[in-house]
Amino acid sequence: MPNLKPLIKPITTLTKAQWKAIVSRVMEREGKAPAGILRVMADDLHSGSITPDQVIKVGELGVPTQSGIKTTRYPIEEARAKYFSNPDAYIPGGGAPEMSQVSVNPRTMPPGVTQEMIPEGMAADIAMSRVKQVPVVPSGLAKTRRSIEKDYMAQETEQLLSNQGVNIEDIRPNVNPEQVLAERGIKINKNNIPPVGQLTQAALLADQLWKDIVGGGRSSGAKVWELYRKSSRQSSHIANSRDYFISSFTRWKDNPAKFTKNYPREAKLLNQLWAQYEASLVPKGGGR
Repeated sequence: MPNLKPLIKPITTLTKAQWKAIVSRVMEREGKAPAGILRVMADDLHSGSITPDQVIKVGELGVPTQSGIKTTRYPIEEARAKYFSNPDAYIPGGGAPEMSQVSVNPRTMPPGVTQEMIPEGMAADIAMSRVKQVPVVPSGLAKTRRSIEKDYMAQETEQLLSNQGVNIEDIRPNVNPEQVLAERGIKINKNNIPPVGQLTQAALLADQLWKDIVGGGRSSGAKVWELYRKSSRQSSHIANSRDYFISSFTRWKDNPAKFTKNYPREAKLLNQLWAQYEASLVPKGGGR
């Protein structure tokens, strides 16, 4: 027997308003929304057949426990505020596939209440949304943090070589400085590098300074930092002026005396920029 297909495809997708009307009526009659209807609504929402009321961005934070890691999702602003206020207490989560969500606020209809008496706003209690999990640490900031870590490693390597009477500029370009140390039985002490959370926190603040005080990548201030980067020994492993500024700021805040000794011009400019930043935090009018 041939496979007979229907000539007219049945209509299975409703608009958001139609779905809300149906669910509201079912709730009026039964006091709750059947799971089947909610599932079909979520399928239509996920397929893009209907537009969500909102896209909710969330972030995941993990907390180490004796039995493993307990993860909790928060609105992304709250997740980032929690993480950056105490970065060593949490494990920041990454992104995840978008999910559809249909939320219904059920009501118990008092006896004698008819459909005509139901407030028009009742359908608004049905919310169709998409939940999008985004990285707690933005990808650009995570990349910058890795650049700072690499810079710390390079600085530590250079110091250890200096202690051995070796100038890093005397090492041939195709020779790894860390290999030179290894041949002398010296390992880099990674404990001298600040924890990941601390570096991320500093990078976040420095990135804000870069935007608000320096003026961003196309500003005259950025051109100054690009000149500093090109003339520094860090130019080989720091790709742009923004990352050089953020790395310099982080090391300056971590150890001002050491940084000022090695990078006096950068330190002088950072002092000026930091003074500008602190002045911007003071309310106008003396705070009265």
